[in-house]
Amino acid sequence: LNMTDSDSDSDYGPQVPARTESKTETLPIKTEEKDEACDSNRKRKRENDDKNENTSENDEQPVSKKAKLQCIYLDRLPKSDRYEYSWMHRKMLSFVVMAPTYDFLITTSMDGVIKFWKKLEVGIEFVKEYRGHTDYVQCMDVSDDGTLLITMGNDGNVCIFDIATFDMVTRFVLSYAAGVCCWLSGATQAQATVAISERESAVIRVYKPISHGDTVMYTIGDGLIHAADTKIVCLCYNAKYECGVSSDACGNLEFWSVHSPFDRPSTLSFEFIADTDYRVYRERKLVPYALSLSASHELIAIASSDDFVRVFEFASGRMRFAVDESIAQYQRDNERLYHKDAIEFGKHIAVERQLKKEVTQTLVRNEHRWLRGNIVFDAHDRCVLYATMMGVKVLDARDGTLLRMIGTQEPNVRFLHLCLFQGVAHTNLGQSHAQRFGTNTILASSSASMMEQAAAAAEDPCVFVSAYQKDRFYMFSNRTNDESDEHRDIQNEKPTRMHSKIATHATHRTLGTHAIIRTTFGDIYLKLFPIECPKTVENFCVHSLNGYYNNVIFHRVIRGFMIQTGDPKGDSTGGESIWGGVFDDEFHRSLKHDRPGTLSMANAGANSNGSQFFITTAECRWLDNKHTVFGRVTKGMDVVQAIECVKADKVNKKPVDAIKIINIDVDTQ
Repeated sequence: LNMTDSDSDSDYGPQVPARTESKTETLPIKTEEKDEACDSNRKRKRENDDKNENTSENDEQPVSKKAKLQCIYLDRLPKSDRYEYSWMHRKMLSFVVMAPTYDFLITTSMDGVIKFWKKLEVGIEFVKEYRGHTDYVQCMDVSDDGTLLITMGNDGNVCIFDIATFDMVTRFVLSYAAGVCCWLSGATQAQATVAISERESAVIRVYKPISHGDTVMYTIGDGLIHAADTKIVCLCYNAKYECGVSSDACGNLEFWSVHSPFDRPSTLSFEFIADTDYRVYRERKLVPYALSLSASHELIAIASSDDFVRVFEFASGRMRFAVDESIAQYQRDNERLYHKDAIEFGKHIAVERQLKKEVTQTLVRNEHRWLRGNIVFDAHDRCVLYATMMGVKVLDARDGTLLRMIGTQEPNVRFLHLCLFQGVAHTNLGQSHAQRFGTNTILASSSASMMEQAAAAAEDPCVFVSAYQKDRFYMFSNRTNDESDEHRDIQNEKPTRMHSKIATHATHRTLGTHAIIRTTFGDIYLKLFPIECPKTVENFCVHSLNGYYNNVIFHRVIRGFMIQTGDPKGDSTGGESIWGGVFDDEFHRSLKHDRPGTLSMANAGANSNGSQFFITTAECRWLDNKHTVFGRVTKGMDVVQAIECVKADKVNKKPVDAIKIINIDVDTQ
């Protein structure tokens, strides 16, 4: 799509495809010649269709076992472009974690609140809330068996929870500022150990919090694993190889035993980092700021400060693939993969730059870890998922091939921290069918009862994800939800002062169902959609009732496209909403630019609606999900077409003779 009028962000209006403004002239064809040409083309098309059909039948190949397996793995992941529902905290959300075995979702927010949610057969339900900290949660971790949760706050408090009973079992205060934490080995809860690093040094302390509280069992001091002049950024533990993994601010990635003298475990197949592909971080001085282990503990995914995501075989250190997640790479891929216009893509880039700036600043201070996002594997180590500036990516864990994008139709949200649920939630026994039987078992089993049991258990794969500067987390599933945002966004919290103002204002909304635009060319009758687009309709109706549109001209008229008005300045750069400034888009799947007479908001990019609007005179599907459709012309289309055909300036498309809105009548009954 090309902008024919102006490339300025302040110039409001829908974009025109190049073909609309085409000046190519075609020679007239005689009727007889035209009929002969049509007959010839139809004959040629039938011959080509028959040939292609025969070719496709001969060339059809059986689907390989590998392809079938890949389809099965993808079927166990969500695929929706839009989130089904979202739930809120009172403050900005930070972490989301799914605890295995008991199928609990745990979320935290900037005010130190920890919430437990139970995965149901379909969706989730709220269980319990703790105000465990007086400040934000710096780090949290769930044990491998899904029985214990640790949260570590910026206030110095450490909370330990029994996930099965969703109860806090102990709590203590640290005498130092904590950096990161992770659970280590432990056959029982009483023996469970946890490692906690200092925020400003390379010291790691190990605790048995349930049996010994805040007593330090042993300390891994400066210089034993990492240099004394650096600080630990990431920490995780691989139980299969009995190996701790940590990274520091100097780009060092270390593998160590949890027992003194903390040497490299003999379970690994390498002795020196220089002999593996892990050396890339030290050689290039890159900071690994997110570490994630696969379900089998055979793979490790690492995100680093060069905007690359790399996946390695844990024991050998061989890199499987690396994916460039830089803004420059997205700019190169936009036209090929994402198909975003320049203005919308520019909005994504602006948010991404702001996020990367915050990540860089907080990485230096070793805080606000959720801003860096995370990486998760599926239950069978076949797929890798993480949030990006364009949505949630699903990659093949073998070679990094992009398999799927989730959430691409949510332009106003930059997703950050995510977790994955697969299988069927078992609401009684606390053990999910994902653990009871998996894809490999189903494929290998010849037992009819096992196959029937697997088929009877309808899986509900879900991705739960937080977002940048949002007080909500979002659930993606295989179900589609065509409702508007205010129906998808569950109001599960008592309104804050800000939310109360919004709610109070909402009770006094003026939401019309019909309107009449009275112009100097005649009347245009409109049907409005207040249920699907409440804010947009309210903005239009209040402006109309206040006389905001009185004597405003139609300042942009393009034959075969649309007529535009609503700008008090009359030059396509003015106007504001009833709230002052701009407001967000309200896209609805049932409302498209699929016919003439569509009433839609003009804007200068995503979420920049003011007062200007336009009426289409043709089908304009390229405007879908870019401009908010909030009404249709029910009568007076002849007036619209008359305005469309007036003589207009060739450059700015402004009618030579002014056409004005006299007033707009709104039916609020």
